Amino acid sequence: MPREADEVGVIEAAYRVDGTDTDWLTELSEVASPLLDRGFGVAAFTAQLTGPTLKVMSISSVGGPQGLASAIVDFTEGADPSMMAKAFLSGPCSTMTAAAGGPARLRADPASEALFRVGVNDAVGILGADGTRFVTGISAFLDEKVTLSRAFTARWARIASHLAAGFRIRRALAAADGPARRAGLLSGAEAILNPSGSLAHAEGPAQAARAQLARAVVAMDRARSRLRRDDPHAAVEAWRGLVDGRWSLVEHFDSDGRRFLVARKNDPDTLGPSAVSLRERQVLLRRARGLPLKLISYDLGLSIGAVSKTLRSGMSKLGLSHEAEMIAALAPPAGQA
Repeated sequence: MPREADEVGVIEAAYRVDGTDTDWLTELSEVASPLLDRGFGVAAFTAQLTGPTLKVMSISSVGGPQGLASAIVDFTEGADPSMMAKAFLSGPCSTMTAAAGGPARLRADPASEALFRVGVNDAVGILGADGTRFVTGISAFLDEKVTLSRAFTARWARIASHLAAGFRIRRALAAADGPARRAGLLSGAEAILNPSGSLAHAEGPAQAARAQLARAVVAMDRARSRLRRDDPHAAVEAWRGLVDGRWSLVEHFDSDGRRFLVARKNDPDTLGPSAVSLRERQVLLRRARGLPLKLISYDLGLSIGAVSKTLRSGMSKLGLSHEAEMIAALAPPAGQA
């Protein structure tokens, strides 16, 4: 199914499971380009944290000056780890200048010269960081400093949730290729739903969550309707990062062309303190990065009430009374997400 060049099109592309990672990143950058490119190109990349360094795994760029892709790699891998840590703490949607602490501090980092020499002076970064050591990003490069609007930041912060979720699925299926990858997607399904939301198959926890899954399928199709053109923010808001903190929905077509939605367990195995549950780690570490409860709710597919309750429970287990203590204890040190 061809992806449209709109925000929902970027989300659709995030869940593509076929092809190589370079194919996937090329499609992401191509779909995002009409929305983000201001003349200096757009790049999509995957990276892994190795100690204090963010190591680029794969990258694809569209437009921009010659040498942009190699300049991005040089900057990302050579930048001051404290600046990269601040980029993560700046949230899933921010600018390179903001992450550096201002234009002067950006220019003071020798790694920035890689970008300056191709004419780039700022960048908008959408980071799909989920508490694992893997990151997916889309960056749009600019020849001047930019300030992001609140609406833009809110919309693309939500899209970042889908970048991270799509990359988790691709990593889980990485050993397979072609038809085997699609077979792997189905073999890992805890539920298969018709486009109407009715269950064709369910097992394990999905059996008790059929109502939540059905609502999510309907909301997903609503996002992909004309709403994507009429009200992009509402369309993005409708398609949550996860369903009930557990499942991603991935489109699948069988051999005779019938369309189904596969519900696959895809919550991140977040690194963090072992004294709390996985769900508590997921919430605590997102909150420590400064994410608002509403965005954590969207990212994990949980109600705001459930997120708030989980946050309080996790803080209590760690003996933390105030969120400032939590940020000091759990915010990632230099070079760690």
